[in-house]
Amino acid sequence: MKTEIKPGQSGNQTRPTMFMKRILLSVLAATAALTLSTANTLAGEQALANGQKLDAQIVLALKQSRGQPPFDKPTSLKPDIPIKNGASVLVDVAATVSADLTRHITLIGGKVAQSPDPAHIIRAMIPLSQLEALSWRADVKSISPAKLSVTSRAEP
Repeated sequence: MKTEIKPGQSGNQTRPTMFMKRILLSVLAATAALTLSTANTLAGEQALANGQKLDAQIVLALKQSRGQPPFDKPTSLKPDIPIKNGASVLVDVAATVSADLTRHITLIGGKVAQSPDPAHIIRAMIPLSQLEALSWRADVKSISPAKLSVTSRAEP
């Protein structure tokens, strides 16, 4: 004797069993999505904090621009970046200086300035949003807010 399977039924399973399976699959899908989202957020924070070439004040400024903790709620904390112009910041890029790197900085919207050590440092006004990607280049050693110095000469 054959049992006819009606739409909405699968073999011996009853409607409550199918309903539970659907709930379980939904919960599993939601859990997987949440896990991936959390992993991506943590990876992003780790990339900024660990093993990166970015100065702590630049990391703080990036977190502020993205609304990440501690800037996801009111705080008096402010990144210490002395010279800003709109969305750009004046930075010293310690690097193996080359025409290719200088050209890349210009292509990402940077404006190269006079450097205190042209053989090892590129000083430039660069959009804050481009600094993390720039730090991934192999020829970049570190990126920090420009350290300005004032010199004076006493006349005898």
